Amino acid sequence: MLFARYRAMPPWEKVRMVSELSKASYEWAQAGVRLRYPDATEEQVRLILAVRRLGHEVVRRAIGREPELPGK
Repeated sequence: MLFARYRAMPPWEKVRMVSELSKASYEWAQAGVRLRYPDATEEQVRLILAVRRLGHEVVRRAIGREPELPGK
């Protein structure tokens, strides 16, 4: 029944659903980082998540410096 509902959804609704799930997933990841590193700045939280997603080397090249991460 669930897959039939998905097939019947208009494309814009599917995009909206995926967007909301993606945003919720990112917010959960941020919350996890904040629990682990309560003193981390907002930039550090974003960098930690970027390193987890893209890898340290990609983030270092993208920002043009070594990322300042808590606990390092």
